[in-house]
Amino acid sequence: MYAISDHSEFALDIVLTPKPEQQDAATSFLHASKAFVLAEPGTMQWFGYKVTPDGPWCIFDTFPSEAARAAHTGGDLARALAANASELLSRAPQIDRLDVLAHKVLRGRNAPTVGVRVLMHAKPDFASIAGLRNALMARYSGVAKEDFTPYWYAFQKNEMTFGIFGAFYDEAGRRAHVAHAGTQILMSKLEDLTEGGPEVSFFDIIACKTSP
Repeated sequence: MYAISDHSEFALDIVLTPKPEQQDAATSFLHASKAFVLAEPGTMQWFGYKVTPDGPWCIFDTFPSEAARAAHTGGDLARALAANASELLSRAPQIDRLDVLAHKVLRGRNAPTVGVRVLMHAKPDFASIAGLRNALMARYSGVAKEDFTPYWYAFQKNEMTFGIFGAFYDEAGRRAHVAHAGTQILMSKLEDLTEGGPEVSFFDIIACKTSP
């Protein structure tokens, strides 16, 4: 585990697909959800966001322990989502439990407003899986030095699937991160290590909690 600050070893990745007529309501729900997670000391960071341009609406949040994650999934936000899901959503929420491999958290400035999410499916051999994990660790060492990248997480979803979640103060910071030589080197490695190449999504942050 690597970290700049905080202690996050576990995460949740939640995809919400609202009904067409409920998209504004889904945005409002994420705004309102911040109040729930602010009251949860075990929820380290929480990001409610919309993938651009057309969704879906998503949540990414991190925890120091499995117990803290379990408390969150059984807490007030989870109950509010369950109570509103049939009205808001066209399908059940997709919820994935993640292991955080490395993370960077910096504070002291404004809240992040935009981000990028990358999913990677390793080729089904040990060398590719190990190589993908090592590539993420190598990218972390560079991210740690980027002032324009305040929030960055490398995670593992299952044996074959890995990902990155990054959040930035503004569009300039996101562009600087994406254009960075370290990002370009990582992306070139992914062509050989993954099935079908990386899945890259850009998003706007609707609401967030950045401190425990």
